[in-house]
Amino acid sequence: MSQDAKERQRRSFAYGNTHIENERITKATIDEAAERLSSHATRDAASH
Repeated sequence: MSQDAKERQRRSFAYGNTHIENERITKATIDEAAERLSSHATRDAASH
């Protein structure tokens, strides 16, 4: 499985689980959070 496919699957899983608990969660919400987390991880890795 490619990294891109893994990322799509991870986001789909996150959406499915959070949307059950909170219907205001959208796929866009998940994408925005994933991008923020990714940029933080990249920035933190660069600082070490």
